[in-house]
Amino acid sequence: MFECCTDCTGELIINPGGDDEGFMETSLHTPAWCALDLATLWAGAETRGGNVTVPGAIGTRAQRRRIDETEYTIYMGINGKRDKDGVYVSDPLTQLYTNIAYLRENVVDPPTDLSPTRSAELTLPDGSTTLNAEIQVTGFQLGNRVGPLAVAVLKIMIPLGRFT
Repeated sequence: MFECCTDCTGELIINPGGDDEGFMETSLHTPAWCALDLATLWAGAETRGGNVTVPGAIGTRAQRRRIDETEYTIYMGINGKRDKDGVYVSDPLTQLYTNIAYLRENVVDPPTDLSPTRSAELTLPDGSTTLNAEIQVTGFQLGNRVGPLAVAVLKIMIPLGRFT
């Protein structure tokens, strides 16, 4: 079994404060599921642009690059032995399904109001620095499962490139 460490790489909350669509505020750091390493979200964004080739000149002429949308991969552990509030359950395999269904409904499925993004809040390990971004979830895949424990991969796209 795993314990989720928010002191290690921070905490990620999807839909902070909830929203009008009924999507719940969902921390990715609970006793039922845990984003294992958020350090990738600290990295810089992808950039777009290219240098210009000048005929007859050596090399290229450097052009300004701009921050571009960036996709991030978040590895997760999902624990069927506990619910999102930390309560131990009597049927761990059913709870594993329930936990996955909750994530699918409140994090993975696209917003039903045709909004292209969801709000996300990243709190750094110091506990006092909070960064925000509008995100799109572009994938959620389950990996290996051992009993009521599973690994998953959550992919998010940040259209503006990074948390700020």
